[in-house]
Amino acid sequence: MIFLCFALKLEADPFIEFFNLKKVHEINKVRIFKNQDIIAVITGSGIINAAEGLSSLFTRYYKSKNDILINIGIAGGIKKYNFGDIFIINKIVGINKDEYFLDVNLHPFKEIELETILSKDINNQSMKERLTDLEGEAYYRVAQNYVFQNNIHIIKILSDYKEDKKLNRIFVKSLVKESSKKIIDYINNLRENTDKKINPIKFSVREENLINIISKNYNLSKYLEIDFKKKAYDYKVRGNDLIKLFSCFSNVEADNKDDRRKKYNELTEKLEIFKE
Repeated sequence: MIFLCFALKLEADPFIEFFNLKKVHEINKVRIFKNQDIIAVITGSGIINAAEGLSSLFTRYYKSKNDILINIGIAGGIKKYNFGDIFIINKIVGINKDEYFLDVNLHPFKEIELETILSKDINNQSMKERLTDLEGEAYYRVAQNYVFQNNIHIIKILSDYKEDKKLNRIFVKSLVKESSKKIIDYINNLRENTDKKINPIKFSVREENLINIISKNYNLSKYLEIDFKKKAYDYKVRGNDLIKLFSCFSNVEADNKDDRRKKYNELTEKLEIFKE
């Protein structure tokens, strides 16, 4: 399944039309449209609306971690770039300056960082060479809980320069319509790839043994054990060496609850590494 998420209706319109998506849900600002293999949500703008809207979508239609999430939307930038330029995001800087690194596969777009800000800070933006929006961090953090890291795609269309105070709605709608053609091609390529029968990555016997040893040594609850396996799988999918990492932690036995938690947090922080 491919999930598309948008903050605004004007961002979604070309995709709803092209993929012939039919409205199946509307409560408050959250609107959901779908066909057989593509489901789109319009969340409303801002991080709270984005998080709530995407969570609502996944709650209703999520099937597996192999699902794909694509956020498509407009963003502000600097005058080095042109209106209508399409970017795929390789890093997000959040509202609290947290940093998230995205897996970026083969694509036809420019690459750039994205900073998510609060609406009250729109007039106080830094002029660094990155795009800015109001939702990207929220979409990414929610999606991380459902799909594999390499299945999260954030695509932005430059619609304004950061010093501009107000967007021209008619201009932006036309801009999105024109830019949507290349993005639709990209989505169709993803659809073709998901239709192919690909053998899933599996843990080796040694990796499974190390996971069990670590879970036992750190006395992980069932919930933490499941979360630990998820993080380990994502780490392996990104091409990292699980055995090399786990060998450094498998013989460590924590003496007390606080010590166990501290050492487990140290291990999971390493599992969050994008690529060694």
